[in-house]
Amino acid sequence: MTKWKIQLTRHCRPNPSHYSETTSNTTLNIAYALATNPIVQTRFHAEIDSILGLLAFSNSVDVPYTYSILRESLRLHPVAPIHGMEARVDTVVQGHLFPKGTNSLLMIRAAALR
Repeated sequence: MTKWKIQLTRHCRPNPSHYSETTSNTTLNIAYALATNPIVQTRFHAEIDSILGLLAFSNSVDVPYTYSILRESLRLHPVAPIHGMEARVDTVVQGHLFPKGTNSLLMIRAAALR
C-alpha cells in the first residue's frame, strides 16, 4: 500500500452522519473505497487509462466499471439516507395500515444494505 493510500485510509474515512456536502461526500466515499480495495482500484485505473485520449465534450465514452463504482458508492452511502413521507390517503403496506396524514421515514441506507 502506497503512502497516500495509507494517509487516505487513516484520515479520510467517510462519516455517514454528514450529508450536507453531497458531491464532496460522494467523491470521498469513492476515494476511500478505491484506497481500501486495490483490485477495484487497479481495474478502475485501467478503464480510465483506456479512455483518456477520447475525452471531449463531443465524445461519448463507455465506462461501465466506473459507473458501477459510482452506483455502488451511492447505494452504500446515499446522499439522503432517510426520506420522510406522509400518507395522502389511507394506505395498506404489507398488511399494515397507514392512515391518511401518518408521517413515516424510509430508511434508504438500511434498505440498501439488506
